[in-house]
Amino acid sequence: MLQQLREKYDYAPQLVFTGSDKGNKAFIQEQIAALGLREQVVFAGFVSREDLILLYRQAVALVYPSFCGPENIPPLEAMALGCPALVGAIDGAFEQLGDAALLLSPTDPEAWVEGVQRLRHDAVFRAALSAKGRKRAESFTANEFARGLFAIMDKFAAYRRCWPENKVS
Repeated sequence: MLQQLREKYDYAPQLVFTGSDKGNKAFIQEQIAALGLREQVVFAGFVSREDLILLYRQAVALVYPSFCGPENIPPLEAMALGCPALVGAIDGAFEQLGDAALLLSPTDPEAWVEGVQRLRHDAVFRAALSAKGRKRAESFTANEFARGLFAIMDKFAAYRRCWPENKVS
């Protein structure tokens, strides 16, 4: 995606990776070097809460093309701080984020390039996505999470009652 942004739009944004290495960092660094993108990529590792807030507030967007989830915290963190989120359109992502994030196929780099470009150049869209994101993130309180968890357990209990060897009273 960085290479396409640079070649197609003469735009060379900085990409900042945060968090600890879960075993894939060396591979990612090799790919970055092979594409000639070292000057655009920072591996910040674990960052303080204050630094993370600064990153979100200064970013064009959180770019989160994950294949995992959908219960991922970074999109909600970004949205809570008004940072638009581009997130992988995986099972459950819409249920978690609704229309408050731009959901894109994690395997379609061109869609991500166009999403970044739209956020850069369409101020009305950017402001609307930011506002929706803040509102959506505010709905994820501890009470709401607990209510949702209990609703899931109540639904599951009804299924378990149908299993003769595991009667639930």
